[in-house]
Amino acid sequence: MLPRLLFRLPLLALLLPTVTLAYPPQVRDLLKNAGQSFVVRGPGTIDDATKKDLEATAQATAQKTGGKVYFVIDNKTKPSDYDSLYTDLGLTGHDIVVASNGPGWSLQCGSLSAQQKQDILNREGVAGGKPLDRMKAIANDTASALANTKAVAAQLSWNEFQHVNRDKGLSPAQMSEAYARYKQTGAMPGGTTTLATTAQPAPLQKTPASSGGHGGLIFLGIVVLAIVGIVFWRRKQRDSALAAEWAPALEGPTQILTAVYMNLDGLEAHPNFSALMDQAAVVQKKLDDLKGQAPSREGIARAQSLTEEANRVRLSFDQARRSLR
Repeated sequence: MLPRLLFRLPLLALLLPTVTLAYPPQVRDLLKNAGQSFVVRGPGTIDDATKKDLEATAQATAQKTGGKVYFVIDNKTKPSDYDSLYTDLGLTGHDIVVASNGPGWSLQCGSLSAQQKQDILNREGVAGGKPLDRMKAIANDTASALANTKAVAAQLSWNEFQHVNRDKGLSPAQMSEAYARYKQTGAMPGGTTTLATTAQPAPLQKTPASSGGHGGLIFLGIVVLAIVGIVFWRRKQRDSALAAEWAPALEGPTQILTAVYMNLDGLEAHPNFSALMDQAAVVQKKLDDLKGQAPSREGIARAQSLTEEANRVRLSFDQARRSLR
């Protein structure tokens, strides 16, 4: 039964060795499904109360900076081994990753220079005090440094970026690519994709009545082009609306399942533990399949349905936990 659990539970297998990454790959896989902020703790590190406090700090920092904020607490891995996690997750700009094993610290943030990051660690990470307070201090100093860095002071969040560029005719995929470039360079999409339009016709000269049919054809062409332009405009508006709703719809079931996986301590002793994990795996598979699809109204409705299924999974785990007390 143990190998099966190690395969399916990221945290139970957190310390398994890997030949491809310096840090446990389960941390990367877990954060790929995380939202704007998250805290990963290794076994035997921090208690639930401390984790909850750190989660509040990560969420507050994410709101200040507009980037993703991830904290990793792992007393079995060197913090510097997590430096590559930033790139592996595709993080850029003012996204933040702070890793610690207790005495040691690592800070990654694309918008800060190496010297800025080292200054923060020298000032806070190696100072005295409780690890929780030092983590809060590092997050606060990083947010302040980002606010004072001219290159990122006016950087937009994902929702703000979509709103500003909503009329540029970008598809969801193009919008995502443009936002990634913007976070790296600060540059907005260079060219506006315009809708089909019609040039102002040259003034018509007075002609004999027999040539009036040509004027009718010109008018008809203008009407057709205008209709085509409206169709394209409405399609782009629809795509933009779907892109804005897609990520939040997927985030609901993702956060619920992540909360389930992060609170499995002690549940292995429950007689129905394997069945509970099967139940969670079914919902996770549906969610993974949905994430691989293009945004659609049907997909958003399915994501909302998966949120309800994920809540039922969480309720089953909560009931199992209470029965062990």
